[in-house]
Amino acid sequence: MHRRCDASDWSRDMANKTYTLDVRKIGEQYEITIPEIEATATGATFDEAVENAQRAIIAAESKVIRVRKPRSAQIGRTVA
Repeated sequence: MHRRCDASDWSRDMANKTYTLDVRKIGEQYEITIPEIEATATGATFDEAVENAQRAIIAAESKVIRVRKPRSAQIGRTVA
């Protein structure tokens, strides 16, 4: 079984992007590949695999956001 579907990032702090989820059932578990971030997530059920894929997307986007923001912006300090 091989399904292809789209998932959006649900975090309101991140840009609204669409990701491709390539879903495969391998034996008793599901494997999801996310080509845009070159990540793979697995789960015992389809829903668990999708949740793990969402976590991988959020983690990848968080890394991008941390790289773009200067340290003072992350902490919320201002220099007077």
